[in-house]
Amino acid sequence: MPTPRSPRWGILAGVLCIVLGLALVAGYFVVTHRRSAAAADPEPTMSAGGSVASTAKPSPRPDAQVRAQLADLLSAKGKYAAVGVLDRTTGARAVYNEQVSFQTASIVKADILAALLWRLQNEKKQLTSAQQADATKMITQSDNAAASRLYTQLGKATGLNAANAVFGLTHTTPGPGDSWGKAQTTVTDQLTLLSVLTSEDSPLAAERRQYQLGLMSQVVTGQRWGVPAAAGQAATGVYVKNGWDTLVAHNGLWEINTIGRIVEPGHDWLVVVLSSHNSSQQAGEDLVESAARKAVDGLRQG
Repeated sequence: MPTPRSPRWGILAGVLCIVLGLALVAGYFVVTHRRSAAAADPEPTMSAGGSVASTAKPSPRPDAQVRAQLADLLSAKGKYAAVGVLDRTTGARAVYNEQVSFQTASIVKADILAALLWRLQNEKKQLTSAQQADATKMITQSDNAAASRLYTQLGKATGLNAANAVFGLTHTTPGPGDSWGKAQTTVTDQLTLLSVLTSEDSPLAAERRQYQLGLMSQVVTGQRWGVPAAAGQAATGVYVKNGWDTLVAHNGLWEINTIGRIVEPGHDWLVVVLSSHNSSQQAGEDLVESAARKAVDGLRQG
């Protein structure tokens, strides 16, 4: 007759079986996880030179995609068109021909007012009633006489340069003498100016920023082209300042510029389009509106 097994050995055998079973299950899940991870993120292969060869092409960043779209749209213009767009909410940004300089025409009026507001802020002063009247005419109607008076009170080029140094406009130069409209600028500098008017860490106090933006939201109907064309139906705020002029140096062709801001749910766009050598004012307006729409729509979809 066989000798009866001790109960202790039976218990130990049972525990051993359980442990072995758990180990097999754990091993199965580890192998399965590794296989799934390898399928989702395959191990990079080595090129002939020993460097890691990518197995998939990374998707272009949205700003690169939009830049390419702008290049296609504006290819016929060459160096005579530039675009800059920044979404302050998401940080998305696209620029094209950002290093090309353009004559400002009347968009410099936004810079003149910002500079005057900054100087008066430092002097702990407010705009006088006469200055307020001129500021309103200069921004909402693009009145040249009002601009000339405020430019003189600013100190002309000296005053504009002083403010722009604080604002961070490093590629903007005032026009000679009283010719404020012959200032030169770039899209990146104009994006910087718009940031001065919209950012909480701006050199300009909040009430002064709000004052200027308020005027830029009240531009007369006939001058609300350019940036506003890129606004969607859900936009809650649209701000603009445009500039247009024929240039003798360009055989009478048109300089057409637009700068502004569009606020809509989920986005806060700063938009700049500068252009020259346009055959007519209307052709220039059509061009800058097309570029503004392309840039904003591209980043919005990205």
